[in-house]
Amino acid sequence: MIAESHVVLAGGLFTFFYACGLLSFGPVSDFTGRRKILVFGLLASALTTLGVGFSAGSASLWIARSLQGITLATFASVAFAYSYDVFNFRQRTILVVLINTGFLIAGIFGQVASDFLAGVFSWNSVFFFFSIVYFFLFAAAFFLLKESPPQSVESKPLWRGFFQLLKDSRLMKCYSITFTLLFAIISFYDAIGRYFNGPESDLLMIRLVGLIGASLSLFTGKLMDRWGELRTLKFGLAIGSTSAFLLLLFHSTGALIFSPSFLFHRFHSSYLPSLL
Repeated sequence: MIAESHVVLAGGLFTFFYACGLLSFGPVSDFTGRRKILVFGLLASALTTLGVGFSAGSASLWIARSLQGITLATFASVAFAYSYDVFNFRQRTILVVLINTGFLIAGIFGQVASDFLAGVFSWNSVFFFFSIVYFFLFAAAFFLLKESPPQSVESKPLWRGFFQLLKDSRLMKCYSITFTLLFAIISFYDAIGRYFNGPESDLLMIRLVGLIGASLSLFTGKLMDRWGELRTLKFGLAIGSTSAFLLLLFHSTGALIFSPSFLFHRFHSSYLPSLL
């Protein structure tokens, strides 16, 4: 039996190494090619996720979750760059919206599926299930993804490129917005998972309604075509502010369902494609 504090630490290690992977694999793909990172990253993700399922103690769990964080970062960090390299502007807009929708829906569906599998079987079954999913995704990517055009890159240290980006005030504004808002949505779901004392059916409803808000991301492309990126971003920020304000005033299950779960995801579905 692994102590809860050790499980929390494993989650922290996963997040840390996931962040390190996000910073690393994008620039690495400039040299190796986007397709290789995407395809074999999925294979590595399947293997490391399987390893988490077989963890028998705290040390093995920490190592497996750290490796899983690195390998899962291969997709998120390269998928957007791949879409910009391979597809034209119109296709790219639609694809970015679809990828963003997938991230949002996966964040909610993953919680629902994990709770179900852990309740019916065991916590290990969650990782076995997603390992199988990653294997299928690896096979699909191996046969379906074509190679992206080669990149002309300068041979300069990786850290220098990071510092050049940090000097761009426009990017720093985008980073600040993204960090604040992603932190808010993750904190919300972590908090209700820990402290919500209502029936399980209400908790499930809160998460499922979030799927509706996330799926509205599919229409963000049309909003961007009609309003432009900046107005769409402002629209999303207005929805997010409204949902947070409503949560301060109302504390019922209905308020949790409508305010953060539906409106918050509607807001995220608007601002992420706009920033990208």
